[in-house]
Amino acid sequence: MNDQRLTNCTYEFWLDTWFATAQSDHAGMWPHNAAGYWCELPPEVELAYVTRTFQTSGSTLATFRDEHVAEALWELAGSSGVFHVLAQFPADSALVTNCLESIVTLFRDYFAARCSPALGHLDEVGDSALDRVCYMWWDIFPFAIGMNGLTALDRALLDVMKQQLTIDHDAVRESALHGLGHIVSPRESAVQIIDAFLDSHPRIRPELRQYALDARAGGIT
Repeated sequence: MNDQRLTNCTYEFWLDTWFATAQSDHAGMWPHNAAGYWCELPPEVELAYVTRTFQTSGSTLATFRDEHVAEALWELAGSSGVFHVLAQFPADSALVTNCLESIVTLFRDYFAARCSPALGHLDEVGDSALDRVCYMWWDIFPFAIGMNGLTALDRALLDVMKQQLTIDHDAVRESALHGLGHIVSPRESAVQIIDAFLDSHPRIRPELRQYALDARAGGIT
């Protein structure tokens, strides 16, 4: 295989290198395609590609196999480091706001359409390869809210979780609650969001309500 890094990947090529094949097929070299090429882009360019993908995720990602998308999203949200660039720009910059809005779209248009409603914290077995990455999104996302006080980026991330809770899908809401439950300081920022959610959704599944209460108390592990 003629392995070669590409620093000027088109969006279409980048999309295929990440989502067309399983990342585990390439012995840890990501993102990598069958021809032996992978993209190495400036961080802000790759973040723009990610944002574009999430903005159109309901149609764009639906063209790929769920298990490949699940692996790619896990790498993108976690070890790829692509989201680290968010901290290098003002929280109200277009690069940041567009990216965070696209994460809401990912949950609304893609996860809610393709994940099962199984609750991960109960180890319920769903039928979608995407269930785990949906549930664990805020565990693998590279920011710990409140570690250095409540920054403008922290507030923007909290708003993403708040918007997630408006999406009528148990797994998507559980994902947001999972993230909110891990916020140690300031706890009141998470408590206010969870209280508003519970007040406006009195008929949610009892197990999800209990999870929300556990998250409110900071009892999520």
